[in-house]
Amino acid sequence: MGRPKGSKNKANGAAKVTAAKNPRQQTLAGMEDPTIDEIDSAAEAYVDAREERMAQTEIEKGAHDNLVAVMQKHGRTTYTYTNGNLDKLKVVLSPGHAKVSVRKKKTDQAVMESAPVGEPEGEEATE
Repeated sequence: MGRPKGSKNKANGAAKVTAAKNPRQQTLAGMEDPTIDEIDSAAEAYVDAREERMAQTEIEKGAHDNLVAVMQKHGRTTYTYTNGNLDKLKVVLSPGHAKVSVRKKKTDQAVMESAPVGEPEGEEATE
């Protein structure tokens, strides 16, 4: 009973046999692939957006490297301040690495100033 002689299974390290794929049909001489203008323009828009993002990444990397250098120059690993928009920013330089993170959190005053003005919650306006 069992397997015929010479047959292998996965446990014995047998290679899986797959059927050969048919070659892709070639374009006939004198004929071009059809074009779809909508796909062409969508692809071009994607390429433009990707190139813009890649350029922006280079600018961000330069700003990141500058921030790391300034933090190291001043011997700081953390720094917290409030900017002109009343956002509290915390800068943390990772020790032993040239990596910095900046976290933004609205201050309590900014949250109070941006709260909607109106009736207190739970009370309905009378007409």
